[in-house]
Amino acid sequence: MDNVTQRQNHISGLSEGFTYDALDRLTQSSTTGKIDDVDYNYAVSYQYDINGNILNKSDVGDYSYNSVNSTHPHTPNSIAGSSSNTAAKQSLHLRCQRQHDQKWQ
Repeated sequence: MDNVTQRQNHISGLSEGFTYDALDRLTQSSTTGKIDDVDYNYAVSYQYDINGNILNKSDVGDYSYNSVNSTHPHTPNSIAGSSSNTAAKQSLHLRCQRQHDQKWQ
């Protein structure tokens, strides 16, 4: 079965595109289109380690894993980074930036 490389929402008008590496892992996703005269154009890239664990998502940040004596070696124990999002409602445009650091024990 082939990977989904593109899809279109005919109601909202948004289009999404997806690219994969040779191991069928998602390496980039993008969204384009316009809703209520507001352009939505953004992309997210994904990086993996040799075991297939996500190391980085460009919209979230770095993932880290503690596989030593862990009962869940493929579960991230922290995700750290920053992201920027644009939200729009009619003519109101808001841009939010946030720093975040999530840890699990």
